[in-house]
Amino acid sequence: MDSHVVHTHHARASQAPKLVEPLLSGELPALAAPTIVDGWLPEAVLVGRSGDQRRAHEALTKTLAAAEPYGALRPFFNAGKPVRDLPARGAGRFGRLESFATTTMTALPAASTDSVDVLTSRERDLLLELPSMRTTEEIADSLFVSVNTVKTHLRGIYRKLGVNQRRDAVLQHAGQA
Repeated sequence: MDSHVVHTHHARASQAPKLVEPLLSGELPALAAPTIVDGWLPEAVLVGRSGDQRRAHEALTKTLAAAEPYGALRPFFNAGKPVRDLPARGAGRFGRLESFATTTMTALPAASTDSVDVLTSRERDLLLELPSMRTTEEIADSLFVSVNTVKTHLRGIYRKLGVNQRRDAVLQHAGQA
């Protein structure tokens, strides 16, 4: 899954689905229900971004079908802004999953319109380093700042993107690219 995000982040969105295809096709079994949900969510976003709204809706429906038996809202929440509009666009077209789609949609935070939430140039520089999975110390060295400065910028990024961890910041950024 992380490779999917990295390929998406590096503008190789066409390569990203190939990495999760074995999971989505059922060839590779999911070890936990959220795994399949985490596979279908980026697929829905990427296909939607390519303009194929029918396939994006199908991918989102499969995501909802995998998440609904477990009430798994966390993957939708963690995916953030890229996923926020998907359930709204398909409203009324999810059949037996309509109730869960509505629950999912209402659980997602509303988009912020506050201009204060714009990332600074240093925060954007740091955000570009996050997919590398290098340590905070290694990133600080490459940006010629202290570890404390990196941590301060990370807190700002997380707050502004509405996420709580590095993986979610990378996903959020990949969805905005």
